[in-house]
Amino acid sequence: DLALEDLSVNIINSRKLNLRCLIDISARKTQIYDEELPTDFQSDSAVESHYETEELLELSVLKKDVCRIREEAELPKNYPNIQNILWSQVFPGDLEIVPEEGQLSVKCDLQVFVLYQGEGDDNPILGYDFSIPYNSKMECTGSNSAMIPFINHTISHCSLEARPDYDGEQRVLGLDMVMDMNIRLYEEKSVTLLADVYGIERDYSCETHPSGLKKLCVSNNSLYKLSGKFAHDGDAPPILQLCHSCGHIQTDEPVVCEEGLKICGALSLQILYVTGRDDAPYYSVNQAIPFCHTIEVPNISQQSEINVQSTLDKLSISLSNEGEIEVRPSICFKTFVCEKLTCDIISDISESPIRPEIINNLPGAVIYFVKEGDTLWNIGKRYYVPVSSIRQQNDLTGDRIYPGDRLIIVK
Repeated sequence: DLALEDLSVNIINSRKLNLRCLIDISARKTQIYDEELPTDFQSDSAVESHYETEELLELSVLKKDVCRIREEAELPKNYPNIQNILWSQVFPGDLEIVPEEGQLSVKCDLQVFVLYQGEGDDNPILGYDFSIPYNSKMECTGSNSAMIPFINHTISHCSLEARPDYDGEQRVLGLDMVMDMNIRLYEEKSVTLLADVYGIERDYSCETHPSGLKKLCVSNNSLYKLSGKFAHDGDAPPILQLCHSCGHIQTDEPVVCEEGLKICGALSLQILYVTGRDDAPYYSVNQAIPFCHTIEVPNISQQSEINVQSTLDKLSISLSNEGEIEVRPSICFKTFVCEKLTCDIISDISESPIRPEIINNLPGAVIYFVKEGDTLWNIGKRYYVPVSSIRQQNDLTGDRIYPGDRLIIVK
């Protein structure tokens, strides 16, 4: 994963810029494998089997794909033709990627801003801000609408160019954007696992290995609304009109707290405005707004697998009566948290005769007083007696027992 931590641009001369940036690079090694789960055991001799039902998360689709967006928009009639595009920015707001049968539905609202030099005697410089609704389908073999998506996307290419309209005038803006997608689709499945076995006439030994199983804690999107206000720098040109704003989010590692996940970071803003000066008609200012937000996640622990994506959802700016810039951004947090199961999985079961000393020491009948932590299962396993037999001998209708209960056990 790559994250831009800091960026500074300085003018060296009329033809050269000095760029310095700090990029945070994080690497993660993931091993994906198929886990065979035991669900039953059968033997020629009498055997007792214990089962546990778990809600497990299964990775059903893992792939990388590309979403290519090509759109066009025409300038309003009161705007002059385009001579040169000076600067542009495209932002896929309200991005929503939803799995469907054999495909992914991709919806967003493309927020586009272009600063251009118009045709004419005075070559006016104008800014044009507009949006394009986008809706398309991507093929995704194996997906269905019940799957839980966790999809990362990065914009690897984005260009905006002037194109001629039907009259041959440069009034059409052509957008070409490429989004690289890392797609993971999960399914929740209720699985009944074979947890333990013991024999009545034979000994059975279970060979186990640590599980790599996961269960879902939470998968949701939450919106956090910020508000901030800051004064205009007195050394900068005066603000005649706010023109455009953009930003990116920097966050620290999520911290597990009592309420769930605490996310702290900062929103780095760049605001473009009109100065009213002929020598410098446009000017930009940078500002950072810190924030802390808590996402509610039930049953989270320090051992949970945590993935949080933060994206700028909406951003509005205005100029107050006091001349301060008011900022009201909305940040979308996509949270995906899994709990790693600590159970061991049975990989093999070996069978052997019961040792003579164990048979000789087993009583024919015993009165047993239930202790803390006892279950009918581990009591039956200790005395090589079926659980159903203990229930029948003690007129029990279920498996619930309490410390201090007296049980009659007959071999």
